This record gives sequence, structure tokens and C-alpha cells, in this order.
Amino acid sequence: MALETKHLTTLVELSQRRRAPQSADLQRGLHLARLFEADPTVPIAHRSLAWHVITDSHTAAGWPMPNGERFPSCCGAAASTKHGCALLVHDIAEQAHAVEGPVLLLGALAASRSVFGGWDVLPAAGAFLVPLDADTGDLPPATLYHRSVGVKWGAPGAHRELLLKHSIPVELAGVEVLVPTPELITARTAGCANDPAGLECLIFVNAAHASVLAGTWRRAVAIAPRLGPKNTPIETAIHLGVDGWLGLQVSAPRRAVIALRRLLSRGRAA
Repeated sequence: MALETKHLTTLVELSQRRRAPQSADLQRGLHLARLFEADPTVPIAHRSLAWHVITDSHTAAGWPMPNGERFPSCCGAAASTKHGCALLVHDIAEQAHAVEGPVLLLGALAASRSVFGGWDVLPAAGAFLVPLDADTGDLPPATLYHRSVGVKWGAPGAHRELLLKHSIPVELAGVEVLVPTPELITARTAGCANDPAGLECLIFVNAAHASVLAGTWRRAVAIAPRLGPKNTPIETAIHLGVDGWLGLQVSAPRRAVIALRRLLSRGRAA
């Protein structure tokens, strides 16, 4: 089974409602988990999230899991993710504790906490810590750092005020850190969310959906140009085919301009 946009949008919808599910959500979640369970090529992030969806929604509804439904692959993905995130959280807390002033956490771990409310939903082996008050000296600029390993330090560069404005304080193993808001995550991941099966795409669509629900999508669109020419949430949503699902109103002329721009970009890359 090739992971399609419809699977991704279903997963996102159910994940956002997993603690207050609608009447059909339990069956929809089980159906999606069965599809993921039957295909070993489905990424660990999607299987882990599917496990959170079916377990949290059943718990919230007060219903037990159906007899015979075990989902060992999805359960294993969630367990592996939880273990890896716990190790990373420990490393981050140790390093962030030594810094005075606000420290921003970037990466999949921060997206997990910001969008899903937990540290162990998305697989994360690496993260960037960005001090927003201290002198960052010769630190390199902070990147997305979703797929790397270990904790690194990055500089906010010219975006210090923007990062500080669009972040929220949370507690991590006894240490206060900042995590980006869904609209900032949307803007930062837009430029690299091209593959429906990719972690960046999963993060982008979830953050975009959360931004729309919170009424902050316009902020994501406004933030993006300040982060670089590749960060274009509207273009990314259209490319992934989720603009209608997100409720975005994009005129035909603008769609044509976006399609032409993407075509020219591909030509330059070739």
C-alpha cells in the first residue's frame, strides 16, 4: 500500500480528535491501523501515531479494544518512539539546565509536544537547542533537524524576535523550554514537506491543520517569507492536495502562478 494523501489527512483528523472522538472515529482509526499494520513499508512515525489514535480514542470513549485486535507493528512503533524520545528528553534537559534565559527547542520532539501535547508521539533522535537571550557566538544557524541524531545548539540569527514571539513555554523533565507554535512549525516545515510518507510532511499537515483550527493560519503564511523563499505553506498545501481539506480559498489565477513557479523551480534543479 502506497501511503496516500487521504491516509495522511484521515490520520491527522483522528489524531486531533483522539481525546474527544466523534461517533465514527473509533472505526475509522481501526481501519487505518489495519492498513498500516498490513504494510511494513509504512513509516514508524505514522504507525506510532496510529497507535496513539486508536488507544487514546478508545480510552476517551470508554470502549475496550475489540477482541483479537492486537496491532503489534503499530504498538511496537509507539513503544520504540517512546523509548527514543525519553532518552532524548533526558539529554536535552541536562544541557538546557545549564543555560540562563529562554531556550527554544526545535525538531520533531518539539513538534510532538506543540501539536500533539506529548513528548513521545513522533520519533525523534535529534534536536536543536536555540538560546534566545545568551550570546550564541559562532553557533551555526538552527535547522529543522528532524532526521539527525543527538542534541545540537544553534543560533537564531536574524529571527530571534520572531522565534520568541511564536513560541510557548513548556516543562521538560523539570526544565522550562520553549517550543514553536503550530503556525511557526507550519512555516518552517513547508519548504521540505514534499513526500506524503515523509516525517516533515506529517508534521506540516498536522501543524497546518492545528493552525487552521486555532485560527492562526494567516500567521503561518505571514511568517513564512521571513524564514526563506522555500517556506511557502500555501504552495505546499496545494502540492500535497490538502488545500481544500484545510479549507483554503485559492483563486484559479493564483493556482496557475504557483504551478508555474514550481515548474520553473524543478527546471532549475534539473
